Order: sequence, then structure tokens, then C-alpha cells
Amino acid sequence: MTMPNDTATNPAVSDDRGLCWEIKSTFTTYVESMSDGNIAVFDGAERMPDGAFFFPLVDEYEVDGAQIKAFHGGVQFTGHHGMLVVTLTGIQLITEGEHASLTIEDALSPTGRLTLVEMSGRHSEGNAERYASPKLTEDGADLFFDNYPVGTELEPIWLLARS
Repeated sequence: MTMPNDTATNPAVSDDRGLCWEIKSTFTTYVESMSDGNIAVFDGAERMPDGAFFFPLVDEYEVDGAQIKAFHGGVQFTGHHGMLVVTLTGIQLITEGEHASLTIEDALSPTGRLTLVEMSGRHSEGNAERYASPKLTEDGADLFFDNYPVGTELEPIWLLARS
């Protein structure tokens, strides 16, 4: 599939099913500007030419009326000589009606998961669904060391179907 490189309108992605997300462009720019800043993708995640990250869909199931989509791979942001380490892996998109949340693995949480963003207003666009305004949760703000307050809008999240 060939799509424009503007993630605000459509992400540039492969033709696989998955989640495509730039996360927070100011954060990735900040990490990349550090002398020791590094952004690494792993376990099947990809960094797209437009800067977004693609996480392949690996499972879909339902629990108590919630639709859960699980994605493979992760991304790790490092810098400040080891003082900055932010890892997003074990991504799940949980949808209940018009409400959705994106969770990640978190070894320090009693449940093993951290709700990173909350969102509503899913829009279908061709073979993709777009969540335009994911908002950072309290746990998500903590993950980013409170540099982004609760409610900060992150980049749109795209859920892609096979073309």
C-alpha cells in the first residue's frame, strides 16, 4: 500500500494489519537531538519513513464485552547517559463502545499493564481507523517523567486493516 507521508491524514505503512503511531513528535525530536539519544525498535516493530512506528497485529479477542487487539514489537527511547529510558512494548488497544484505551506492559504495575492513553472518536478512513486525539493518562504522564501533563494530546493512532 502506498500512502502519503503525512500521519495527520494517512500513515505510510506496509500492507500488514497493525497499529501505526508517531507517539509524540516533540518527544522523538528531543530524543534524536541528544548526543547520546537513541530510538530503537525491536521484536517486529518498524520505524516508518515518516517517523511513525508500526506494530503488527498478533491477536484479537474479547473480554467482558471489551474488544482487545494485541500488537507485537516495541520501541525504546534512551538518552541522558542512561537517565532516560522509556519503553513501549506489549501494546494493546482496548475498545468498549466509543471509548478506547492503549495499554503497555509495565513490570512495576500490580496488573502488569499501564494505561498510556485514553481516546474516543474513532473515524474510519479507507482501510484504516483513526483515533485523532489520544490523551495521556496519569500513568502515561508519569512514564514521561511528567514532562507532558495529564490530558496532553499525543499523535493520532491508526489501526490498519490488510489492504
